Amino acid sequence: SDHFCYWQINAFIYVFEKLLLIKMLGETEVDVDGEEESDDNNEFTENVDNSKMNESQRWIGVPASLFLELCAGTPYAYGVYSGHLKGTLRLSQKEVNEISSLGNVGLYLSLLGGVFYDRAGPKLTGLIGAIVSAFGYFLIFQVTADNLGSPSVYTVAFLFAIAWQGCSWEDTAAIGTSVKNFPHDRGLVLGLLKSFFGLSGAIVSSLAAGFFPSSGKEVNGEISLVMFLSVMQLTLGIGCSFFVNVLPFASRKKLGYDGDKVFKKGYYIIGSLSLYLVFTTILQANIDSHTLALVGSLLMIPFFVALAGLPFLKSSTEERISEESSLLDSRNNNNQLRDRTDESESLSAESDQLSMENLRPIECLTRSLCFYLLFLSLFCGTGVGLMVINNISQINKAIGGKSSFKITLVSLMNVGNSYGRMIAGYLSEKYKGYISRPVWLMYALTSMCGSQCILALSQQEGSVPVLLVGTILMGTSYGAFWALGPTLCAELFGTTHYGKNYALLNLAPALGGYVVSVCIAGYLYDFYGEVDEDGSTTCIGKNCFESTFLISAALCVVGIFSCLMLQRRTQQWYAEY
Repeated sequence: SDHFCYWQINAFIYVFEKLLLIKMLGETEVDVDGEEESDDNNEFTENVDNSKMNESQRWIGVPASLFLELCAGTPYAYGVYSGHLKGTLRLSQKEVNEISSLGNVGLYLSLLGGVFYDRAGPKLTGLIGAIVSAFGYFLIFQVTADNLGSPSVYTVAFLFAIAWQGCSWEDTAAIGTSVKNFPHDRGLVLGLLKSFFGLSGAIVSSLAAGFFPSSGKEVNGEISLVMFLSVMQLTLGIGCSFFVNVLPFASRKKLGYDGDKVFKKGYYIIGSLSLYLVFTTILQANIDSHTLALVGSLLMIPFFVALAGLPFLKSSTEERISEESSLLDSRNNNNQLRDRTDESESLSAESDQLSMENLRPIECLTRSLCFYLLFLSLFCGTGVGLMVINNISQINKAIGGKSSFKITLVSLMNVGNSYGRMIAGYLSEKYKGYISRPVWLMYALTSMCGSQCILALSQQEGSVPVLLVGTILMGTSYGAFWALGPTLCAELFGTTHYGKNYALLNLAPALGGYVVSVCIAGYLYDFYGEVDEDGSTTCIGKNCFESTFLISAALCVVGIFSCLMLQRRTQQWYAEY
């Protein structure tokens, strides 16, 4: 019976996909004049139809990957309910940071998901990730609702690691598939997907203000939000997983003018959504009205509908002409469509030209200095960014900021995160013939270093506006790492083992986040803070985070030098690329 149910589900998904593809493609007309067509013409027509079908599947996967990234980015909303978690479980700030940092280990220690993706493909990877994440969030809900007694800090951290490990599987399914399906436009595509990942925290924050306001009840808004995240994974995460497919290499063409316009429209939609979130959060910070917050949350729906409809914004005429002409050329060129061996060798050669090397994870660790240079750069940059993300509520409180201002900071930080991903992805792709991606990574680290200096200044002067500027710049810099890192992984180490290599590279933010958040920020916060009656630690004043920001700036300088060495070792390949 289990096999029969599984067959029924797959049959339903197959029929739904075909109906969606027929809607996009329109009816295919076949010209029959009563004359018998040749085998070559039949083969040509079949290849045209297959090319259309593959192209449509590739575009259907774009919004599916976008919403998978939205589900995968829910860990960025930790700052919304971390304060409630701290009070409910009577935690010190170091313990709050330990929970988030160990949870980040689950998020970024995605080697198992990468191995599974390379073997089983994106559908099962995304499906399992959504189920695991939903289960983890459900258990966290039980803890925050005080239904499981008083678990230890490490038990709670383990639950977050489960929930966020599922998110990493969703991220691997979406990013790995997009890197393979759009090999000529990786920066452009990943900039779009990762921008939505970065915006997830701001979207969840807005939903929290609108649908889950804190009310002081037994199960208040922040607890209900955690349950909502579980339901979101079960519905949106599972649903989108069925529409993510890796296509044959022959179907992974370079985007034409029309396809490029579709992605630009996606950038405009997410950019507009980001600005809308800035407007609503500032408005809600000044006007305390639940009705206003609810209306603001509902008005996000048109943006989601527009992103879901991206494949239908593509003009079919230009793509049809491009596909038919390219297939006609290939048919008339030494019968390439029939010679499968020559075609395979040609595609393999073209694939190799799109990457500097094609390495397995063990080869990355044993024979690639570039891997360690990239790892160190991401360790420094993302570790510093995660420290600010995990402590933003306490950073605001340390300089006397209002409690309600933390949601504004979280939202604006995530908006900056989103814009950083879009800017880095788009510009690094547009100017890749002039500026190599390691140089763009160096620019991002320089910007992150500047943000830490600004944040240190905000602590010294106790200035909330300066804190706001530093937070936005930090979010933008942090976002750039996530558009550049996955792209560099594909370009430097190939796509054959991309899932495993990408997962291995994700250890950098996992380790960096733990070292900077727990070993530096958490230790210094508790050192300068005072223990409250309930056992938690509170720190007020410039000493709480000023030293942490200065140490973080120094780490960014280390990352900059690592990028310079990476650029020197790869400049010859990028000059030819």
